Amino acid sequence: MMILFICMMILGGAALYFATKPEAGFGYKGLAYKALGKKVWCFSNRLCGILLLIVGVGGSISCFALNQPSDRRFFWAGLLAALLCFLISDLVTIQRFKNK
Repeated sequence: MMILFICMMILGGAALYFATKPEAGFGYKGLAYKALGKKVWCFSNRLCGILLLIVGVGGSISCFALNQPSDRRFFWAGLLAALLCFLISDLVTIQRFKNK
């Protein structure tokens, strides 16, 4: 279970690192990138990285607080939280940049 949250934190850190280097080509290119183009790529990556870091740290803390549950529901909740991070970052990015 802890591996999932560590992976989320690593992905969040990588998204934040590569958000400053758009020429590297590595990063999250989701709905906002498809809809609005390359101008929103850095913002979308930063937001997604921050959300993944928050969910990863929060999941790690709750994993220790609940004495490391091995329940499948906890695993699926972590994966759903990761998917929601991507969706929220896309929706916020589209809302912020759609009129610009």
